[in-house]
Amino acid sequence: MNTKAQNMVTQSIENNNYIIIKIGYKSIRTLLDTGSGSTIMSERLARELKLPLMPLRKGDHRRLVTASGTPLHVVANCDLNINFVGLVIPYNVLVVRNLQENLIMGSDFLSQNNVIINYQLKTVSIADDLVRIPLHANNDGKFYVQNVKAVCLEPYSVMLLEVRCPNQFAGCVAMIEPLASKQFKQYAVSRSLCHPDVRTNRAVIHIMNIRPHASVIRKGYKIASIQSVNVDKDCTPFVEGKETDPLSDSTVDTQTLEKIASDYDFKINPELTNEQRLRMLNLLCEFKDVFCYRFKGYNWLPLLSVKIRRHRPQTLLSTSV
Repeated sequence: MNTKAQNMVTQSIENNNYIIIKIGYKSIRTLLDTGSGSTIMSERLARELKLPLMPLRKGDHRRLVTASGTPLHVVANCDLNINFVGLVIPYNVLVVRNLQENLIMGSDFLSQNNVIINYQLKTVSIADDLVRIPLHANNDGKFYVQNVKAVCLEPYSVMLLEVRCPNQFAGCVAMIEPLASKQFKQYAVSRSLCHPDVRTNRAVIHIMNIRPHASVIRKGYKIASIQSVNVDKDCTPFVEGKETDPLSDSTVDTQTLEKIASDYDFKINPELTNEQRLRMLNLLCEFKDVFCYRFKGYNWLPLLSVKIRRHRPQTLLSTSV
C-alpha cells in the first residue's frame, strides 16, 4: 500500500480539544487533533464560506483513513486565513467530503506554528505564546442560558436581558455566571442569582456593552452559563453593618480635647455647633501625630549668622558669630 496515498489517524477525531477561530467574519468551532497528520476542512463549510477550491497538487493526499477505518475522500485544497483572536495565519488545507467536523487542525499545523495545549489551564498558545485562546470541550458538562430575542446593545450601555434557562432549572434557585471565553471580549455579564419562572423557564441578567459602537446579539445565543445553587449551604445572608457614632467610641473628655487643640494650635471654624466641634476635635485627636506640636514656654534661640573667611592653607579657618 502506498504510504503517500493515505494518512492514518491514530486518535479519534471526536475528542474534547476544541477552539474557536474565525475565517472571515464567521466563527468556526475547530478540533485540534494531534493524531491527524493533515489539516482538513469539510466540503460543506468550504461551500458555505464560498471559498475558492483548487485542484489537488502533486503529492497531496487523495484518500485519508480515520482510526475506525472509515475512508475520507479528499476533493480539493484551499488557502485559508485563519484568525486566532487577532493573529492571522495563512495555511493551505485539504477539503474533505462528508466530514463530520467543520475543521480539523492536524499535527502539521500544530508543529509548524508551535502550538502548545495546556490541559491544566485549558488554554492553547500559538506561535511561541504570542496569543492564547481557551480550550473547549465537546461536552463540558455546562448548561447555558440563551437570549430570548435578538437585541442591539448601545455603546457603553447596561441593560436587563431576558434569557431562557434549561428545563431542569425551572422553579429552582440557580447562579448565572459569565463565560470566560466571551467575558470582556464583546460584552460583560454580571454574576447573579436567579429563580427561573416555572412556566416560561426565563430569567433576567445584567449585560454591558464594553465597546464604543453598537453590538447585536442574535436570538438563541449562548450568553452565559448556569448552575444549581444550594442556598442554605453556599449562600450567607447579608447583614448590613450598623453605623457607629464616633462620639460614642470616644474615650477622651472634652477638656482634654480642647487642651490638645490649644497645644497644636488647631484653627477650627467658630461657626460649628458644639456637636460638630466635638466630632472634629475627636478626629484631630485621633490623628494628632501627623501635626506639628507647638512648644510653649520655650524661647527660640536667635538666628545665628556665620561668616567664613577663606585664608591660605597654612592659616586656620576663622569664624565669627
